[in-house]
Amino acid sequence: MAGIRISPLDEIALREFEEAAFAKVAEEVDRGERSPGLWAKAIARSEGDTERARALYIDYRAQSIVDLWVKEGAAEEAERKAEEQRARARGDIPNHPAFRAAEVGDVQRLKKEIEAGFDTDNRNRFGSTLLIVAAVNGQTDAVIFLLSIGMNPSRKNKNGRTAAVMARRMGFEDIAKMIEKHAAV
Repeated sequence: MAGIRISPLDEIALREFEEAAFAKVAEEVDRGERSPGLWAKAIARSEGDTERARALYIDYRAQSIVDLWVKEGAAEEAERKAEEQRARARGDIPNHPAFRAAEVGDVQRLKKEIEAGFDTDNRNRFGSTLLIVAAVNGQTDAVIFLLSIGMNPSRKNKNGRTAAVMARRMGFEDIAKMIEKHAAV
């Protein structure tokens, strides 16, 4: 794996996985449980030294547990992405990552989703546009970005409220004024 670099946070997570895996193996060994295939591999590589075989077995078993956990995590991530694609195919726009990006103010993700073809006229289950979602959550940078790409500040949610009205209701007066100023232009 030469040349592959992982972040310090990923390194920490891997060490935590390994520690938990070794703890699980210790419990298995204490109960007298072992994987026959891994035990055979350890014996074959230990040159007849039982203690070395035991140490190798613990390493092999811990790695197999980490591999399984990583595989399960990768499978969960793949399933999450597949569900996201199925939601998009169904037209289930409320689950689209663009709405989450607007909610948390992730402008880079918003740009990415819009560049990938997300229609900014889409609405969530409350009838809110991306602009309304960003405004109601006090996400100034996201609001500025969405206005800069031409989102209509006059669009209303299912309750007939605009982004400015919703921002004001949530206590984001500066955002409400910015949206109103943009709407007046």
